[in-house]
Amino acid sequence: MRSRNNIAYVLDRLRGVAYEGQHFAKNDYDRSRYQAVASLISSLYGSAFSLKESAVTARFCLDLGVPTAKVGVDAAVVRRDGAVLLHRRADDQKWGLPGGWVDPGETLTDAVMREVREETGLEVRITGLLAVTSQPADLPDRPHSSCHITYLCERMKGELTMSNESIGSCPIAWCNCAVAVTALSGMAGLISVPGWTG
Repeated sequence: MRSRNNIAYVLDRLRGVAYEGQHFAKNDYDRSRYQAVASLISSLYGSAFSLKESAVTARFCLDLGVPTAKVGVDAAVVRRDGAVLLHRRADDQKWGLPGGWVDPGETLTDAVMREVREETGLEVRITGLLAVTSQPADLPDRPHSSCHITYLCERMKGELTMSNESIGSCPIAWCNCAVAVTALSGMAGLISVPGWTG
């Protein structure tokens, strides 16, 4: 693991300790110490991302309660011929499954169907659970650790439509299974699932 990734992991864990400590502190002194640690963590995050400490603190203040890993959902939409739907993401310019973060108050299944609709224009039906994976914090792209639930889905209706979350002249494509596995090789655990080995 690169030292840069080690720093992201340590900062993510320390942030959890600092914010949890503020929440459960039994006196003002302990609370002030945890606040001081949180401020130092924001400063280090700011240095890593070339941001002001105040900007980092403001972002983290949006996280209410005890900090936890972010939760994301992904959809493996498979056609009858075995082709898998991929889109080229605008945020990292990589091919991936349709998906995104779960909104507050949203169920996992509602979230994955919404993400597919928003990113591809398709309405899908969930047919099964494909994989549950986790990703540690990794600077500069992921300051938070995250958990991802990947559902197996089938197309119900709709036409492929490009969204502002995709890039390229052909940002959405049906790929054969072997191509999809290669494109998604960074998703730990996914390619070990039966039927996803090409």
